[in-house]
Amino acid sequence: MQPLRQLSGRTGMQLRRSIAQACRSQQFSRPLTNGPVRRELLQRVSSPASIARPAIIRQLNHVRRQSTNTEPPPKSPAASPVQRSRLLRFLYRGFTFLGIFVVVSGVLVVAFFAFDATTYKEESDSVDIVVSELALNPRRGGPKNLPIAEHLIDDDDSPEKKAQKHKPKLVILGTGWGSVALLKQLNPDDYHVTVVSPSNYFLFTPMLPSATVGTLELRSLVEPVRRIISRVKGHFLKATAEDVDFSNKLVEVSATAPDGTKQNFYLPYDKLVIGVGSMTNPHGVKGLEYCNFLKDITDARLIRNQIVRNLEAASIPSTSDEERRRLLSFVVCGGGPTGVEFAAELFDMLNEDLCNYYPRILRNEISVHVIQ
Repeated sequence: MQPLRQLSGRTGMQLRRSIAQACRSQQFSRPLTNGPVRRELLQRVSSPASIARPAIIRQLNHVRRQSTNTEPPPKSPAASPVQRSRLLRFLYRGFTFLGIFVVVSGVLVVAFFAFDATTYKEESDSVDIVVSELALNPRRGGPKNLPIAEHLIDDDDSPEKKAQKHKPKLVILGTGWGSVALLKQLNPDDYHVTVVSPSNYFLFTPMLPSATVGTLELRSLVEPVRRIISRVKGHFLKATAEDVDFSNKLVEVSATAPDGTKQNFYLPYDKLVIGVGSMTNPHGVKGLEYCNFLKDITDARLIRNQIVRNLEAASIPSTSDEERRRLLSFVVCGGGPTGVEFAAELFDMLNEDLCNYYPRILRNEISVHVIQ
């Protein structure tokens, strides 16, 4: 400290005050007292030839600003036992997830039962149904003195059907393409509609060859007729039209009773639409009456079952080569769109799809022929 006293009294006093203020700072009190910063300042102060008063003052102000702006690093909080233990962390997260799952499941179950309770409609056990007496006991008449179904048992099921009871009667025979197209375009308020057909479904016939070999499911080819008729508030009778009396405007209809007996009755009409389709024509070829026809969904099911039976019989080891070739020989009579498409679908199924499930020797014996 001796060189510091060699300065003038006023200058030395100001320097000593600045050094003392820097040493009293909270953060840098110890480094300024014992560290290199104090020694460096003292060395500069002790050299009168190389020191200037403004430079020393600026250096001390810079040190004071650094000591004021610097904050001590925050201390990390003490870790809890759950954070220190890996097992406790796993159990904590597991129970948290389980609790969330239980709460969400409970909310979903409560919401389901609340929705079911608000949408369930409980109907009374006994409901009075109004049915016309003529619908239950129709009067007889016509050329064969048969019951005449002037009123149907579902004419009074709804207000819409009651309003159609006295409208012109439209009878549609068949549920093919023409009949279904008419039902979809018909004005519901124009007629009292009754559909008569032995089939209660509409069949999409262009896809029959694909459904026969299993490319499509049979149920994907049909649509319930009652669903189509519901648009026009009509009626459906699963029966067969036997005859038409044009003079009296009566259609003779026969239905099969549960005991197997036939019941014939007349169905009156004001307008009649005949859309029964056509029958398969064998063109005089002998033996075709013993073949499987491809006309409706029943024929497709029979053909599929017959193909599977032939394949299973050909896979038996005791089957001779000649019998195996006979079982695996398929003949399609008719070179129209249906025959050609069915032959192609059958060939693809036998040569591509079934080779993974049946013996490979069957593939060499399979033959498909188309006869025009």
